[in-house]
Amino acid sequence: MDFFTVEVVTWIGLVRYHVLFAIDVPSRKVEIRGSEANPGGSWMEQMARNPVDAVDGFLVGKRYALVDRDPFYTEGFRRLLRQGGVKVVRLPARSPNLNVFAERFVLSIKSECLDRLVPLGEAHLRRAILEYAQHYHEERNHLDSTTS
Repeated sequence: MDFFTVEVVTWIGLVRYHVLFAIDVPSRKVEIRGSEANPGGSWMEQMARNPVDAVDGFLVGKRYALVDRDPFYTEGFRRLLRQGGVKVVRLPARSPNLNVFAERFVLSIKSECLDRLVPLGEAHLRRAILEYAQHYHEERNHLDSTTS
């Protein structure tokens, strides 16, 4: 799991949104968890409840969740994941090379999508991110099974 930030034009001016996402490393499936201008404890706790939901949670059946040392990953967030059966592994400080799949996705979404548009509000940002995620899963050549 990781965050990236995006500047969004709103009626009150530029607002920085934090986008939380998770990647299933074996399949490279990216799950956009949510976006928030001020992600706090209660929002992060909800973001921890959703992926461990027994019916359709993204982390059901997964043993580990890699997170960096961002203060947004509160103790409540980590506790809820642990209660859902997922061990939270906190990466050492200043070690982006230990979460290369997340770093590569951030580079891809920013260079191929978000650096090419100015999101006009949160709904526009969410639509752009979800459309890019669909493109990432269905059209990008890294998923081509004919290459070795």
